[in-house]
Amino acid sequence: MQKSFVKRFAWESYPQLVRVVCIGGDIETIGRSIDSPSSLYSAELCGGTHVHQTNDLVDVVIVGLRSRNQAVKEFVAISGEHAARSRSCGQQMLSEVSNKLDAIQEAYTQADSADKLLVCAEDLISLQSHADLLTGGSEEELPFVHRCTLGRYQKHIQRMLGEIRNAMRKLNDTPALVDPVMVGQLRKLLKERTLPPTSVVVEPFNITNYKKFAQSIFYVFPREPIVLFHKASAVLFHPQAKAVDWANGAARWLDLSDSGLDLRVEAFKEVDPSCPGNRLAILRLVSLKGQRQHDWQPHFSKLSHSVTAALP
Repeated sequence: MQKSFVKRFAWESYPQLVRVVCIGGDIETIGRSIDSPSSLYSAELCGGTHVHQTNDLVDVVIVGLRSRNQAVKEFVAISGEHAARSRSCGQQMLSEVSNKLDAIQEAYTQADSADKLLVCAEDLISLQSHADLLTGGSEEELPFVHRCTLGRYQKHIQRMLGEIRNAMRKLNDTPALVDPVMVGQLRKLLKERTLPPTSVVVEPFNITNYKKFAQSIFYVFPREPIVLFHKASAVLFHPQAKAVDWANGAARWLDLSDSGLDLRVEAFKEVDPSCPGNRLAILRLVSLKGQRQHDWQPHFSKLSHSVTAALP
């Protein structure tokens, strides 16, 4: 049976025989009324999975909403045990993030020193990274409604971090262009240093704004070389030598071809005259196989060895 009024989508491929979902009446009623100016009927080709009983579906979870154009929205859903696991996992993750956020909020309201505020900020940064990891996963791993809720939590985390930065800036009289949280983290990291003087401090560090980071590290100005990495980028700071030369030397020691990765050395642009760009360089991981995500963390020992061996 061919019905010209049934809505077809150009991007979909249909078999010769399809089922039709009718809203507002059966297909014959729609066929008679579809051209009426006041018609509220709709007939769409059904692309869903058909079962003998609705109970066989177990659960149905919307995992995505896509826009084809301004008029057409496409809902993406999963069903079955996979959907039930996705819903349960999403609820568990939301509860975990919510509980941690509440605990940090309570600690923040009671914080009466810059050190306590820094602890709250570090907890928020860690929670933010966890939330980013959850929302950045496969679409089917998280229900759409839970993904939206996590997005609201992430905005709340950003607002709290902004409040903490302002509070720390006032307590420590930190300059406007310097990030007081980064300054606190850098000083804490250097204070807790347990390596011998001939070794290089190599640590993960949350670098989301490179300009702020550069101004912050020059404000602290460590007396020894330091390497801080975040995801695919490792920033090298040397108080006396050209960091680009150091980074190029470290790159020669590193061989990550077995991991499908290459290296790119980048000079750090000068932020302002008080922050000479030649003291900083970036050693960036570049994928050779089109990998979407790469991180220095699995290659920490190689990075540490190479920057120590190439130290000017």
